[in-house]
Amino acid sequence: MPSFKKRERSPEAKPDPYFAIGFKNSLDKNYLRWAEESGCVDVLTLHVVTDIQELPGHRYAVICHQIDTGGNVLKTKTFVTKRLFLGAGSLGTSKLLVKAKAKGTLSRLNDAVGKYWASDGDTFPIRGGSGHTNPSQGGPGATVIEDHDNPIAPTALVPAGQWNETIDGRTYYIGVGFSPTSGYFAYDGATDTVKLNYDFTTAQAMKSQQATMRTCERLNTANTVDGNTPFTVAVGVGASAHPLGGATLGAACDLYGRVKNYRGLYVTDGALVPGNAGAVNPSFTIAALAERCMDGILD
Repeated sequence: MPSFKKRERSPEAKPDPYFAIGFKNSLDKNYLRWAEESGCVDVLTLHVVTDIQELPGHRYAVICHQIDTGGNVLKTKTFVTKRLFLGAGSLGTSKLLVKAKAKGTLSRLNDAVGKYWASDGDTFPIRGGSGHTNPSQGGPGATVIEDHDNPIAPTALVPAGQWNETIDGRTYYIGVGFSPTSGYFAYDGATDTVKLNYDFTTAQAMKSQQATMRTCERLNTANTVDGNTPFTVAVGVGASAHPLGGATLGAACDLYGRVKNYRGLYVTDGALVPGNAGAVNPSFTIAALAERCMDGILD
């Protein structure tokens, strides 16, 4: 069973602000640590799940590759269980389920599996003329700017630490809002892979970009730095820091994460959330849903 130790770096390596002083409340400090301390769980690092399949007697096989730190496959392993909880995130869980449905190893999955994905309305704005911003500093956002009265769509900006290729006087953000839940995953039999299909350029999808621009303009108007009015450099789209959906509540799963048509198969991650978390970072929403699901399942 692995232990979690302070991340080490070589003397010449550039410090990673997320880990340098250990302030990021990551899973190895809460849920994974609590699970290991229970004495009932082994965390197997460097294991990549490739397939899941149903076995007779309401059991499931989990097939995975054990890899080295270079990504080379050392061996293939199979674990068999009567209860399988999927916590691979929106992308990982959705891909495993879509692949299993297409290959017939979980053939009774319904047509909602792999659908209702969206990016939580993520945008990536940059504002300039903000005075001295100390761009070498990084780390998780410590504040949030909420603009729920935005006439285009509710949005919020989280200042995001940047420490590579930044310009002093510019402020970098992650914007969160609302985006259409039109994304879906599709299996490619030729490559045995699952791909996400989502169009960030539709008029509806671009509303999040327009809303973020409106919020930035409002900030620019309200602030003066050293006699200068800040300005918006750009608002980027086409990526997501908060992927959500693919095995959503009430569609692919019931309201406690139990996968429909399958006994002992559960989803407990961001795949449950249909694309948006209400113009906020979805991490607490996901954690709360997972805990609610587990309370209901254990009862």
